[in-house]
Amino acid sequence: MSGPKKTAYQIRQEEYQRRKELQADKRDMQIDEIESQISLCQKMTNTLLKEYGSMATTTKNRVDEWIDEIDKTGDLRYCFKALRGIESFIEKQKPLLKSRKKKQDIKREALEKEAEKKREHEAKIARVVSYLTSIEKEYKDILNDGIKQRVTLFKNAMRTNPDNQNTLKQIKSFKTNLHNTYEEHLEKVENTHYIADVLSEALGAKIQKSATGLLIDGSIDSVPISVKLNHNNNSLDLDTPMDGSCRRGLDALIKKLDRANIDLGAIKVVKTGQTINHAQTLKNIKVKA
Repeated sequence: MSGPKKTAYQIRQEEYQRRKELQADKRDMQIDEIESQISLCQKMTNTLLKEYGSMATTTKNRVDEWIDEIDKTGDLRYCFKALRGIESFIEKQKPLLKSRKKKQDIKREALEKEAEKKREHEAKIARVVSYLTSIEKEYKDILNDGIKQRVTLFKNAMRTNPDNQNTLKQIKSFKTNLHNTYEEHLEKVENTHYIADVLSEALGAKIQKSATGLLIDGSIDSVPISVKLNHNNNSLDLDTPMDGSCRRGLDALIKKLDRANIDLGAIKVVKTGQTINHAQTLKNIKVKA
């Protein structure tokens, strides 16, 4: 029985079938694992797309194309190799996308700051120009060529350089002076109307408007007296009779004004230059007599 021997073997069909079934089960488990990894890769790219928006579109498209190339009907080792490549590709894309997003955020922030600065710039111009434009309406009672010229100059200066501190300082001073002038004007108008009301009651006449102010044409103690008041100052002109009765009328009128806390200044007769005796000398009152 010694020496070399030769023989042959044959695997029984049952064993062969059993092993084929085991191989099929193993392949099915591998395909399930591949499907699971594919799903995971798709979730990862969707997350990148959600986080980085259009910047991640190329990454997602490349991964989708790579997944479509995976052939689960052939050698599964190539499938696993492709998936390892896909996962590695995705991991490498994460820091790149993060860096790109950071740069984009910085750029967007710079653009937003620039846009905000431009909006503030335009808003500042609009505010000041709006105020300057409103002057013609709000201060029409004291408007003159000088004010109009300054308004035009300030508008042009603001549109050219709204951050010029000298211009802004001049406009601020202009606003203050204009407001003060207007307040003084309103006070004069108020005073004029107050005196006009007193004179209207004293002379028994209605107040009439004239080109320069107000006119009251009536009488007191049977003495006809006409009074003109100017809006722009606290002077008044009196037109009285040529006879001696004017003195009686003026005395009566002065008493009426005195009771209303109004003092008349020295009364100057225009025709003769005579000054009618009166203690107060606030302003000259001209009398035509």
